[in-house]
Amino acid sequence: MQTILQINLKRGIFNAGNQDPLTLSRRDISNDEVQYLSKLFGRSLNVDTIKDENYIVRMRFYNSLKENGLDMDMEERDYIENGSEEVVTMSGKYIHRCSARNGILYISPTVWNHLREGRWIICFYSGKMADQFVYIKSQSELMEIINQDALVIQVTE
Repeated sequence: MQTILQINLKRGIFNAGNQDPLTLSRRDISNDEVQYLSKLFGRSLNVDTIKDENYIVRMRFYNSLKENGLDMDMEERDYIENGSEEVVTMSGKYIHRCSARNGILYISPTVWNHLREGRWIICFYSGKMADQFVYIKSQSELMEIINQDALVIQVTE
């Protein structure tokens, strides 16, 4: 569904053009995922622990990296258990993983500069139950997403 975003300013109307909102999928934790993570950790895990510790989003992100040819130089269990916002792929590219909850993507000036320099890729998703990940490889790709979706980007310190 396309919508037209118009923002009323004191001096008139700002027309942001046609918007085609991006909806990122989320899904509940499946029994297969609970069993897989329990086996991986060598102990029985429950759904609340998996969600609270962010194990599910890290596992899904890890699998997404592999599906996109961006394997990292870290064992799956180590990443899922200790995951960080930045990972290094086997090719040497850095991936900055961040949640865009409520349609707001927070990016630090450092990440913005690394994206501009082509050294980093931003991967964003929506919340702890994320099932879809969006990879942004350049500032122009990010600007295209902003242009078509009215995603709010806040560059923070």
